[in-house]
Amino acid sequence: MGWLSLTHKKETFDFVYLFIIVMGFNVAFLLVKYYIFDKPIFDESELSYFNIGTFISFVFVIPILEEFCFRGIFMLPKSNFYIYPTLISIILFICIFMKFDTKSYVLICSMITFGAIYLISTTARHKIHFIIENHTVLLIVLSAIIFAIIHITNYDTRDLETYLKLIPRLTGGLYLGYIAYKYGIGKSYMMHTINNFIPFIYLGVMRWVLH
Repeated sequence: MGWLSLTHKKETFDFVYLFIIVMGFNVAFLLVKYYIFDKPIFDESELSYFNIGTFISFVFVIPILEEFCFRGIFMLPKSNFYIYPTLISIILFICIFMKFDTKSYVLICSMITFGAIYLISTTARHKIHFIIENHTVLLIVLSAIIFAIIHITNYDTRDLETYLKLIPRLTGGLYLGYIAYKYGIGKSYMMHTINNFIPFIYLGVMRWVLH
């Protein structure tokens, strides 16, 4: 099956209709939020993000880092190789997006320890695979929650409106976790890039309208 093959009805539903449902919910949720808090749907200052550097980072680089950080674990039962990009991505994510303090240092050491145990101990590896394969739904939910919470660092304030902004991240994380587990990290990365590309279409349209 080719990477973009949609020969089965189930794949068509997962990659087209389910994606549209998730996107539709997220857009509707944001519109309601803007209405409740009486905020404009579009702020002209957002056009500052419409540049090639932000585009490459937001659409191509960050998605692959986030996919391995939050959903790389689902690939471990398929190949032990995935422990390497998963751990590297998590450590890079911590170094880039988190304040480097004692907590960050402990997290990095914990990840390195986990990776060493996973690679050295066959028993530990089998137990981890068992947990992933038999508690998939729970792990998808937990990864989506962590994925959403991590995005709170994107905002300067911590109020109700900020926390509500995390809801679309949660639903997106649930969807991408499902895709990663069922179809692989390559497919979840593809859907992640499409998801991140859509805001740039919106910004491009608004730039054309305003200028």
